[in-house]
Amino acid sequence: MLTKISLYKTPTLSKKETVQQLEFSEKSLAVTKGENVRFTVKRRESNSPLEAKISIQPGTGVHGVVYRDEIQVLVFQVGEIEKRLTIPTLYFLGDKSLDFYLNLTVDGQLVDQLQVQVS
Repeated sequence: MLTKISLYKTPTLSKKETVQQLEFSEKSLAVTKGENVRFTVKRRESNSPLEAKISIQPGTGVHGVVYRDEIQVLVFQVGEIEKRLTIPTLYFLGDKSLDFYLNLTVDGQLVDQLQVQVS
């Protein structure tokens, strides 16, 4: 039984190493309401294709107030190490500062997170 567990876990460990090679170049950004969030996703290993997704997670700011819900799919080709992306924010009334998060996932596994502060 231990052999089966270790055989099962080995691909997971090697997959995590590949996944951890992908990250946001920043951990937090600040933008003015109504402006675009510009960010970069970097990859350290580029010897195989890789698909990742960026989704939005609410913080103090929510869908329809600070951002439109969307999912972006990134496809890295062999040799490609960087993707520059843009996500719009919405203009909202008031002087509040609200935030939300961009989640970077590969095969459903959260790899990195970027906090976006909107004011």
